[in-house]
Amino acid sequence: MSRLVSKAVGIDLGTTNSAVAIMNPTDSDVLIHKDPVTNSPTTPSCVWREPGSGEIVVGRKAFNRRGRRPEPVTSVKRLMGSRSQVLLGEQEYSPQQISAFILAEMKRQIEADVAGFGAAGREWIVDRAGVTVPAYFDQPQIEATRQAAESAGLSVLDLLHEPTAAASYHCWRTATQDGTFLVYDLGGGTFDVSVLRCTGGTFEVLGISGNNLLGGDDIDAALARHFQKVLS
Repeated sequence: MSRLVSKAVGIDLGTTNSAVAIMNPTDSDVLIHKDPVTNSPTTPSCVWREPGSGEIVVGRKAFNRRGRRPEPVTSVKRLMGSRSQVLLGEQEYSPQQISAFILAEMKRQIEADVAGFGAAGREWIVDRAGVTVPAYFDQPQIEATRQAAESAGLSVLDLLHEPTAAASYHCWRTATQDGTFLVYDLGGGTFDVSVLRCTGGTFEVLGISGNNLLGGDDIDAALARHFQKVLS
């Protein structure tokens, strides 16, 4: 009989792109899932519903449907914690339901990777995760993220602020024990700046600021408006 081995994963649920990683079997390095076709370490946070079969499609294939009908759902992270509904095909979904589709895809991707860990008498499973959230997320937004992860079949170990996650990784990678860090995070939905202090491996957030309307999506939209004006 095989012994089940549950290994926690880390998921960055991003506005425009998401990523998932796990420690290797010896816990000596981080294994980030990469798209087998593009070799990209990120997956577009984009969800589309196949009109014929009703299949839910997440990632690159959904992203390639932009500009065609039915449109895919993008940047749903900005609506987390609200009562908004988004149209996917002909059906309305809550932001956390759409996020659950994305998280389920992250789970599926890393499951394919851990299947390669293979060892006699052991079966690796993915059922636990730490998920990052923006530093500016309030309690309803954080709770909506937790609900989305649980709907995707994941037990949430922690919901970690993105700047803290970045600083933690830097300290682990560089064997830094103590320090004060300024973390810039220009994401798809917002621009955040955080100041953190690490003392004996414990992080303390000293300050957070940001602009929730300044992100990659906003820059893209501003450039599009500029080019439309120039070319008209």
